[in-house]
Amino acid sequence: MNYFRDVSALHDVLGMLYEKAPSEARRAELFRLLEEWEFTPDQASLYASTVLCRNAEGSADWMATNAGHIVGSWIRGEQEGAVGSWLSTMKETWKFNVDLT
Repeated sequence: MNYFRDVSALHDVLGMLYEKAPSEARRAELFRLLEEWEFTPDQASLYASTVLCRNAEGSADWMATNAGHIVGSWIRGEQEGAVGSWLSTMKETWKFNVDLT
């Protein structure tokens, strides 16, 4: 399966879809493109419906803005126990690259 090299590449593809495809055909066109990139039909369908959930003119910009919010490192921590007794600590770290992998 191929991936978009970064968020701006996906933004460019979505922008082109908005210029060249009527609104009712955009999801199908993105689905077709993703299948050509070796996505399975289920993956392509989920991806197209998620990225184009509103299928409005600003979807490409909204996708880029939202992707910008999650790119980078995220840490989640949790502690259980009482002061002066047993303490359990858990830490999870996620890193989202610019291509959202």
